[in-house]
Amino acid sequence: MLSGRQYEIYHKDTSADAFGEFHSFISLWRSKSLNGNIPSWSDFQFEDFDGWYGRLSLFEFEDDETVRVILWGTQLTQWWGVDLTKRNLVDQWNEHANYWTEGEGVYIRQFVQNPGIGRWLGTLNIVDRDFVVIEAIDVPLQRDNHITHVLSAYVIRDKTWAESPNATSRDTF
Repeated sequence: MLSGRQYEIYHKDTSADAFGEFHSFISLWRSKSLNGNIPSWSDFQFEDFDGWYGRLSLFEFEDDETVRVILWGTQLTQWWGVDLTKRNLVDQWNEHANYWTEGEGVYIRQFVQNPGIGRWLGTLNIVDRDFVVIEAIDVPLQRDNHITHVLSAYVIRDKTWAESPNATSRDTF
């Protein structure tokens, strides 16, 4: 688990039930998918996210070196201790090069190349908050049949849960 995180990518048709309390988030994303196509950001309305306000992020892929944070929830700012809105994730984590090149960046590239449902679990040690354990679900969004965004929902976990057998998963990298 690089940088205190474990990453997984599931097939986009994996049952929403497999994601526990993220069931409603996955179901919402699927409800916006027409004919099995991945939805776009414009398919959603603010009201769609009732229950997730403050615990959402939206990243946009501008190019290979720019992953722009478009939306960073207020609860996320409290958990991370930093507001990432409008920042480039690649630049943000630049001082932790192996974190991007061997962890988050690898996960993001695989996620874009083979869109599915992403899940990660781990600490926020990259911002010196290894006492905070987060679980997140990432879903792709498209524009003109290209993956252009990642929409994510987050919950906080305690370390006891993160170290339990329930947190063990498959297809990690």
